[in-house]
Amino acid sequence: MAATPVSPALKRVATRFAARLPSRFDQLEGCAKALSVESYASEMDALHVSLHEFAGIAPLLGYKELGDRARDAETLILELKARSAPPTREDLAALRSMAMALRNTVPADGA
Repeated sequence: MAATPVSPALKRVATRFAARLPSRFDQLEGCAKALSVESYASEMDALHVSLHEFAGIAPLLGYKELGDRARDAETLILELKARSAPPTREDLAALRSMAMALRNTVPADGA
């Protein structure tokens, strides 16, 4: 559950963040579903951007688990990009699973 932000300005940011979560999860899940060994680079880049944003801002707004799991998935992307070989089907399945699980870190009401 999200903690209550301490300042009115941060509370407004948290409210906007929570309101946008469903559409951001939809976008992230769309990229995750599109991952394939034949075509992964652009989807992986889009996932990386979204995951990095979640990892950075979510904990500040009280969504610690979302931030932690996003950071884990972002780390996997960085590891996959650092390899000399393309990601395997198993690598992409693991990344897809991690990305798809992010929605479950937030209660249905976004609180």
